[in-house]
Amino acid sequence: MKTPRLGKCWAAINDDRVVNYTLMYAPAHVDYDAHRNACVSALEAFGTVKGGDLIWRDNQYIFVQRLTHRNRGKSPRTPKEYPVEQSVLEAKNG
Repeated sequence: MKTPRLGKCWAAINDDRVVNYTLMYAPAHVDYDAHRNACVSALEAFGTVKGGDLIWRDNQYIFVQRLTHRNRGKSPRTPKEYPVEQSVLEAKNG
């Protein structure tokens, strides 16, 4: 069975855990570059910001960091994965 991918997002990483995130989606009428800059700026207060995918696997949410283009060769590296803190999910859905 394929792992459910919940969407692309930016995540603030601190101590190898996701402490905050925001989805990359922006409505068509919003300037994407301004949206990206605002989101990344806000997340930098929580930790190092990385882009990637939010997935559901083994009964938990995991952030999978996207690799840079130069690392997408014939034998690419395995992307780094970070667990998402339960408190982050509760704050987003609460």
